[in-house]
Amino acid sequence: MSREQPSSRRRQYLLSIVMIAAGALISWWALSRPWLSYSEPLLGALPDDESTFAAATALIRVSGASLAPLAAAMPVLLLAGIAGVVGSRGLGRRIIGVVIVVAGGLMALSILNVTLIQGLGSLVPDEVEEYSAGAGFAWVASGGALLGVVGGVLVIARGASWPSLGRGYERAAKAPRDDWEALDRGLDPTVDAGDEPESR
Repeated sequence: MSREQPSSRRRQYLLSIVMIAAGALISWWALSRPWLSYSEPLLGALPDDESTFAAATALIRVSGASLAPLAAAMPVLLLAGIAGVVGSRGLGRRIIGVVIVVAGGLMALSILNVTLIQGLGSLVPDEVEEYSAGAGFAWVASGGALLGVVGGVLVIARGASWPSLGRGYERAAKAPRDDWEALDRGLDPTVDAGDEPESR
């Protein structure tokens, strides 16, 4: 099996970062938009009263973040995961990838619960007869969550071979400083120093 080229690893690295960041920002924006709108009486209905004040209403707009507070917290966790991916390596980076996947999955499940299982209409107050539900923003937020999940899966699958913070600018040493560096360079740390292939 051919050894993976450093340029390919860098592309995977950047792709995962872009996917996680885009997923976090898209879902954050969609969750901040109104998913539910309805009119609520200001003074209540007064029987046999033709006063215009009796018909006064206020337009209420409820954002996705208010309807799905668990989902609203996940974009922040995705963005924090990016910092973890950049600053870690090896097994630690894979663990962060798992956290990113879990965050994106929880966001998607929370949105699914609000929109399909509970239904947006069930969240409207009982006294409200007419309302407008915008599920489009919910689907956009779900798409952002899935982007984050795919980026996290890429971190889990390939992240151990990516360079850590600043490592791409370091000058390669003649011999690895530790086993982790040897693995990063595609070397077998169990091979004796005399048998180690020459560095490029």
